[in-house]
Amino acid sequence: MSFKHVKFEDSPVMRSLEKLAFDKGLVKKEEIAKTASKKLDLTPTDNLMENVIHLCAGLREINMHKMADDLEKNLMIYKQAQTLYETSKETGEDLVDAAHPKGGHKLEDVDSDMAKFHTIVEKHLSALKMIEKMPTGKLANAKDIIKAVKVVLAEDTVESLEAQVKDNINKAFNRFNRVREIANKDLTIELGTGAFSEDLFSNPTLDEIQSTKSAVARKMWGLKPGILMGVTEDTWSIISPMIPQVTGFLDKAMEAKRKANQIRAGVLVAEGPGGSGDLTGGEAKKTEDKLLAPTPPHVFQAPDGRSLFSPLRANFSKIKGLKGQLNNWKAIGSIAKSKEATSWINEELATLNEIEQRYTATEKNATTETEWKNLSELNGPMATEISKEETDINQFKADWVPATPATPSA
Repeated sequence: MSFKHVKFEDSPVMRSLEKLAFDKGLVKKEEIAKTASKKLDLTPTDNLMENVIHLCAGLREINMHKMADDLEKNLMIYKQAQTLYETSKETGEDLVDAAHPKGGHKLEDVDSDMAKFHTIVEKHLSALKMIEKMPTGKLANAKDIIKAVKVVLAEDTVESLEAQVKDNINKAFNRFNRVREIANKDLTIELGTGAFSEDLFSNPTLDEIQSTKSAVARKMWGLKPGILMGVTEDTWSIISPMIPQVTGFLDKAMEAKRKANQIRAGVLVAEGPGGSGDLTGGEAKKTEDKLLAPTPPHVFQAPDGRSLFSPLRANFSKIKGLKGQLNNWKAIGSIAKSKEATSWINEELATLNEIEQRYTATEKNATTETEWKNLSELNGPMATEISKEETDINQFKADWVPATPATPSA
């Protein structure tokens, strides 16, 4: 066994004996007077702990509080590692208390909470006090808390509800196609798919789904026996039970969309404009109504509440009409059987979509009323692009589309 000389304060055993002597009153602590000095003494010593504490004080002097806190935490971890196997009863709190016998330092002649520099132990106790404090605000009772939790932890998430919307739209479209296949055997002019727009599949809104349901109802009414362009009684007996299924899937899609919007509105109302949940009843209702209301396409909401239509609106309407025309042509037998014709239509639809998305993105970047109005400068270039595609579409029509219209007038 070998012995070595160490400083008194470097020994955990000696520090424990010193603490025990102080606790029993065998030794009295010297009163340390804290006096503010303009300049800290940062001269290095032979004591690592003392050097670190001086360094932390120096860091706080130059407002580097976070770095000082991190350094103190690392020092505590270091000291805890030294007593990992409980060779000493000294704790991290004891270490901090030994370094700061009177707690955190408070600047003299400064009457403010910010003038107190808390030790890490004081910060810990303050955090515990805040956590254990009973709520006294608007969510003070159990009913309000449960209601708020239901909003955050809803059984149906926005993502799952949006997936239900698209799933029901696809089911409605597949069932509608089955009705078309059966009905077209009786029809001179084939029934197209124009009721289901591309916007419905890419970005379904309540307005878009309702519009599709109305269009389907009109087309199905036009198939009734006895109506000009109607089907036979036998065919009607087959397709009539399928029609409520189409509208039923669309109803389910609308219900899921409403729930998704309600969850969005509920979370927004619960959080409030600043995340504090302090919206009044009237403000909350306005917020919910605004979120649940269908957003009109290509419209700018001015700060004073005015709705300004896009200067490019006519061009967007032109694109939508051309896309509907192309989708209707897909249902023509001669075109549907031709890979060349179908491929050309798909490529043309992709081109029109690219033009539409590009100018829509430009619209979204217009964040002020002046920028919105300046979009009129793009009317000419956009119209030129559309005109070029329209020329190609008219040529395709002359080559492939029969003289009779592709869709019934009903």
